[in-house]
Amino acid sequence: MSTCSPSCGRRTSGSSGRSPRCGKPPGRAARGFSTTLPEKVPPALVEAFEGRFPAARIVQSAHPTVDLFDWIGAEGRWPVDVFVTWMRVESAPLPELVVGPVLQRTPRTVMMSVDHPLAGGATVHVEDLAEHELIYPSLPKWYGDAWAPAITPGGRKLSFRRPDSRNIEDVLPLVAEQRLVHLTFSSLLDAYHRPGVVVLPLLGLPSMPIRPVWAAATRHALGQSFVDEAAAFARAGGWLADGPAAASR
Repeated sequence: MSTCSPSCGRRTSGSSGRSPRCGKPPGRAARGFSTTLPEKVPPALVEAFEGRFPAARIVQSAHPTVDLFDWIGAEGRWPVDVFVTWMRVESAPLPELVVGPVLQRTPRTVMMSVDHPLAGGATVHVEDLAEHELIYPSLPKWYGDAWAPAITPGGRKLSFRRPDSRNIEDVLPLVAEQRLVHLTFSSLLDAYHRPGVVVLPLLGLPSMPIRPVWAAATRHALGQSFVDEAAAFARAGGWLADGPAAASR
């Protein structure tokens, strides 16, 4: 007897345009999303997957990106099967971490206090940051260097302060009260609002990719199906276009 749901064989509005599959893969799976992703990304990916696989259900959770490196150090004991986050590199220098395909590229921005010397313009160029102190988040070097390069494309050295900050909520008071600059993403324009803080487009650095990652030790059919569907949805939705933030001076 068939276990197809009534929607099988019909396309759903949240899917990548492909017909739902009947009950494969079944079950529930845990998906984590970085707290600073564009707000529409997590629900769109979950809706696309559940539209494609009506028998499956996603349990969502939100985590700061720095949590990923705690999980890696926990010998593969991740709270999620797949984590969708910011990931510049195509492959990690760690055998225990698998990096998936690009789902979206988001333009870079800078966060600073409204009275910062660079806050008066419409945009900020990365070369101008060499004259100011930036926040270097609590990240391993291989990842942190891709997030905030030590040397600008023009060869200027950037100066960093390294506070013990794990969440964007920890960074906001540093920006507002200590006049530090934080390299971030355009998605924060919609997600976070704090009096005294401004987020401006950053020129001179490439957009930051969003990718799914997972533990190499993980063997989960739902996980691979989610990654495959997310990639198909991103292609169909035009998510892979480069952002404008890499413009030269």
